[in-house]
Amino acid sequence: MKLRSTLLLTVLCALHPLATLSAREGTEWVTAYWYNANDSRLPRVLLIGDSIVKGYQEGVRDQLAGSAYLAYYATSKSVSDRSYLKELAFILEEYDYAAIVFNNGLHSLEENPETWAASLEKALELIQEKGKGATILWATSTPLKDPALTAKAEQLNTAAAKIMASKGIATVDLFALMNPLDRGSHWADTYHFNKEGTRMQTQAIADALRGSLDLKTASTTEVKESLQRAASETGPDGRITTTSGEDGVLRNPGFEHKEGWTTYPPEAASAIQLSSDSPHAGEQCLKISAGPNGVQVYQNAPVFPPGCTAEISFWARSSQPGEMRGSLRSRKPPYRFHGIQTFATSDTWQQYSFEVKVPEDYIPEDNGLYFDFVLEGDYDIDEITVQIR
Repeated sequence: MKLRSTLLLTVLCALHPLATLSAREGTEWVTAYWYNANDSRLPRVLLIGDSIVKGYQEGVRDQLAGSAYLAYYATSKSVSDRSYLKELAFILEEYDYAAIVFNNGLHSLEENPETWAASLEKALELIQEKGKGATILWATSTPLKDPALTAKAEQLNTAAAKIMASKGIATVDLFALMNPLDRGSHWADTYHFNKEGTRMQTQAIADALRGSLDLKTASTTEVKESLQRAASETGPDGRITTTSGEDGVLRNPGFEHKEGWTTYPPEAASAIQLSSDSPHAGEQCLKISAGPNGVQVYQNAPVFPPGCTAEISFWARSSQPGEMRGSLRSRKPPYRFHGIQTFATSDTWQQYSFEVKVPEDYIPEDNGLYFDFVLEGDYDIDEITVQIR
């Protein structure tokens, strides 16, 4: 019996060069996307990681639109999982990548840092082998809301840093970026981040890729074309969802602060405030107290690609039966309205949407996205999203 056990262990070691396999979680998952799958005119970058990558990949895609194509491979598997290298090899062989941002760690917090580092080095060797000269960047694992788990993530990051230093691989230090921040204002749960936290990571990754590849600055037309060509009639829904943040269509679409939004008439500014009373998403929503003549909340210069069709969705409620309108329109007379639509609101959060056909001669600086609160009363609005097709 002892001889058989020894033989079995020997065979397993031969089949798996690491000889240290991580235990699987109750549910394991894998997500992989290749945007602009049929295009090869621009360099393609690959993000490798877990659900943190899933959080910021859309933002990175949108920021690099017109300059580079994005792919990502996100998985719950540790680098020590028995299938990780097989899956990674498939991802790497599908396309040629100009740059690869590699991360693994949050699903490995209970592993021994030394044995995890040995597995990490094997994965890195595979990336170097099949990356065909791609620029490789290491992204550190992000801190957690729990201090004890954060300490474990830091141990893995320290172990990884030695490997990256020995191979001359640059690091995008997301841990150092996020760790000083208040856990109550940037984390959505133990592991994940709210919109502002994700926006910060998006910016760090996009900036690192721009710098590493010296990417060109895309024109508005190139951005539009890239996002349109990334869409697919077979999914997801033939649409590309734009990100929030400074480089997206809208600034501050979740109303986590007041920046980006203006009121009319100007004296109505006192009737608008941020509210943490049961927002639909994030930490806050915008509360509007409309008088007898109503009030407008608007944002100047939303960055819609000229000629696109955009679906604008938002969540709203009112303390009484209310009425509001949404539209994209020119800021100065004679006014040109696009997609104007009226909505009846109630005291429960509901999602509303309207479609806008953006004109070919659209100039962001000459237009604004307007929400008119028509009937007197109190309203809340939150979580505006824009889909371009």
